[in-house]
Amino acid sequence: MSAPRYLLDTHFVYWWMYNDPALGTLARNIIADGDVAVSMVSLWELILKSRKGKLSLPDAPLASSLEAQGFTVLPLRADHLEAGRGIHLFHNDPFDYLLVAVAQSEGRAFLTRDHQILSAHLTHTQAA
Repeated sequence: MSAPRYLLDTHFVYWWMYNDPALGTLARNIIADGDVAVSMVSLWELILKSRKGKLSLPDAPLASSLEAQGFTVLPLRADHLEAGRGIHLFHNDPFDYLLVAVAQSEGRAFLTRDHQILSAHLTHTQAA
């Protein structure tokens, strides 16, 4: 049996980058020990939020910094977009749709604390 593979929700990426206690012990252990990926969708979301003044980001290139820490950075591909056609969430956040679609397409568990995503009972979602 192969080890679990994960895709992080954007808030987990941000908390990891800043060693934020909000990440929690369980999520920190999963990230430190697992086969963990970050989607370019999350990097795009972080950059957009930074430009709006909602959060600060380091000056270093995000993808390179995350890859140096052992994360796989996944590009956004057409099959990821197509996988989003069958996803039904209770809100219209395009980043959430894309991230869930990437996780499903890549066969990765999507680590999130987003209650709206978790309550949708989608395959490939996991709370941490």
